[in-house]
Amino acid sequence: MKNLFLILILFIGSFGFSQSINNNTLDTLNNYNEKGKRHGYWVEYLNKELRLVKKEEASFYRYVYYDNGTYLSAPSGFSSKKMICKIDGDKPKKDTLVLLNGIYFLYTKKDKIESKAYYKKGLLVILIAYNVRTSVKSAMFDFTKHYNNQEYSYYIEEYDDKAVLNWSGFVAKKNEKWKRIPINHIP
Repeated sequence: MKNLFLILILFIGSFGFSQSINNNTLDTLNNYNEKGKRHGYWVEYLNKELRLVKKEEASFYRYVYYDNGTYLSAPSGFSSKKMICKIDGDKPKKDTLVLLNGIYFLYTKKDKIESKAYYKKGLLVILIAYNVRTSVKSAMFDFTKHYNNQEYSYYIEEYDDKAVLNWSGFVAKKNEKWKRIPINHIP
């Protein structure tokens, strides 16, 4: 389970609920900075299991953010196993790409929940990860909470196998690097 946390921490990024895609942002989608690194909002394409795919194979799309080449968005499909996606929101449509909007649940083939993701207009708002063996919440990422009002920072809670909180804090940029900043450590 600790490996899941590390993977999520390395790849999870921040999308502030207060951050929204507007006409100015749409004009700057998929751009590079002066060093040739991705910067700003980019479009990612996902299949029915919410896994990253080429546009031609996609059912959904979402917006992700890069900070001068650093991917600051939640990965899709954490497990390498085949998943089942249950949707309370916008569903896939034949021959149409659908912007993620609603609640998307990922389950294993044995009907064990892996994650629950809340999207609003293509932006991830909250992600909850579960231990697939026990169905107990293992982590929660809230992109509506920011560290000292810092744009793209986000809040994390991590739980042990019995759903007891053992770490909470923020991922925020300090000294030009994204770091974990605890607000409490529980021994």
